[in-house]
Amino acid sequence: NMQVLGVTYEGVENLVLSAWYNRLKNAEVDAISYLESIYENSFKDYTYGLGLQYSHQSYLKGDDTDVYGVKLDAGLSSLGLLFSCSYNKINNNVATSGFGGGPFFSGSEFLVIDNAGKNAVARTVGVEYDASTLGLKDLTLGFGKMYIETENETKAREFDFLASYQVNDRLAIDMVYADLKAVNVGVVNANHLHVYVNYIF
Repeated sequence: NMQVLGVTYEGVENLVLSAWYNRLKNAEVDAISYLESIYENSFKDYTYGLGLQYSHQSYLKGDDTDVYGVKLDAGLSSLGLLFSCSYNKINNNVATSGFGGGPFFSGSEFLVIDNAGKNAVARTVGVEYDASTLGLKDLTLGFGKMYIETENETKAREFDFLASYQVNDRLAIDMVYADLKAVNVGVVNANHLHVYVNYIF
């Protein structure tokens, strides 16, 4: 039994405010509140964005969790470059991302803030490159790193290498290579290569 209530406000130029509340009857985490603000703008050849987020997660038994987050994006359009970084702080108990990859700024292909445990920190840095600036139209390359530090100061990390190619209006190919060193947070150290082919009929 689940109830969800959400609202989004875009009445201020370049600013998006959103909030939602998720009630899960008799679940371990039985209520999740989430607030987010995203500001994006551009100046001449530069783009930039700032995001803030907060979540309160109520446990049926045990301490509640508070999650704070911030992210910063900066891009240079003429070079096709976009840089990003994020930071999330988890207080009191273990956080849950909810469904899918979750809403939190610090996340990667495999690691999410759930893996960090209670009273932990998660950070990400990344860069995206639009290769059309070199004449390679519809090709995007990316690199990202997620870094976790637990309450006991043990560490885990993930490197992601991404490539995306839009073949035509219907066909797209995406590739992700992930290098995981996360046994300290209960995730097996591994290398993963995934290729996705998406066709719209």
